[in-house]
Amino acid sequence: MYSHMKEFEIQKEFFKNLISGDKYSIYREIVFNNIDDTCSKAFPIAKSLLKEKWNKLIEDFIRFAEFRTPYLWEIPCEFIDFLKRKKVAEKYGIDFLYDLLRYEWVEIELFNRDLPKGSSEFGWNKKTFLSHTASLEKFEYPVHRIGDLSLGDLKDLKGEYFLIIYTSPEDYEVSYFQITEFLYDILKRLENKTMIEVVEEVSESYNVDLQEIVEDLENFFITLCKEKILI
Repeated sequence: MYSHMKEFEIQKEFFKNLISGDKYSIYREIVFNNIDDTCSKAFPIAKSLLKEKWNKLIEDFIRFAEFRTPYLWEIPCEFIDFLKRKKVAEKYGIDFLYDLLRYEWVEIELFNRDLPKGSSEFGWNKKTFLSHTASLEKFEYPVHRIGDLSLGDLKDLKGEYFLIIYTSPEDYEVSYFQITEFLYDILKRLENKTMIEVVEEVSESYNVDLQEIVEDLENFFITLCKEKILI
């Protein structure tokens, strides 16, 4: 643990030295290229929207960010935090930028995780959990539909969008379900309770007659089990 932290401190000091001094110019270029390449692969759509502003943002990120991770693959997550602190979305009028960055980052995270082994059978009286290859997300903009909508439409459709983003066991591609707030709340509470306990609890808070929807709910949960979203 000590050696790991010491190595990280050395890396941080090296980053500071990159800011000035001609003798570090070649290293500065290497670091820029590595971080630019990593963030470009993580956020291809966001990069295309930022266009010529992208390189300057990467440069500022390297110069001013306080890196918390020694791992290159985690750098894009810190880049998101940096852009928020810089208020980049507000500055350039890309209202949905933070949602888009989050969506693209979740895709990367899930794609790099192994699917759960075996299968899971749904049961009302079982304790059920969300798989580590699925993520519940709430967005203000429908960034999951960015390929179908114009940028103007995206801005105009501000609201609440609830998604399950997951890795499909069929083709190992990252996909999503758009769900209601009601279903979102059920799935958010799946911890140390059986499914029926959670559903009854949420149904009561929404003033929903469970008997009217129980069959549809069961079919939906069975689908989530087949997709290895619920385990």
